[in-house]
Amino acid sequence: GLGSDKFDQAIQNVQEIHQIFGRNLPQGALEDWNSTTFEGYMAIDMNNRFFTIRKQATIEEIVPFSSVVDPHGILEGAISKDNQFVHTIENKVEYYELVNHHEQELR
Repeated sequence: GLGSDKFDQAIQNVQEIHQIFGRNLPQGALEDWNSTTFEGYMAIDMNNRFFTIRKQATIEEIVPFSSVVDPHGILEGAISKDNQFVHTIENKVEYYELVNHHEQELR
């Protein structure tokens, strides 16, 4: 891990992937790469879009996980352990599928 040549190479690879996305997405669609360090070593600071810090959410914004996203209740169980995070309307992910019926127009 941290501080090893392989880990440093992995960070460089992530930076290169970020640059590829940056060249292929519209300007402003991708957040800037911000490198970080931990105890003097190169590090990656990551987050996800599933959770919000409880202090930053109102009661009205909190929603349960969809059974499509969390069919076994693992994510719901993770947030209930320490009560610091919640799942909100802003965290909700919607999935769409294109169904092509030859006799109907695509929508």
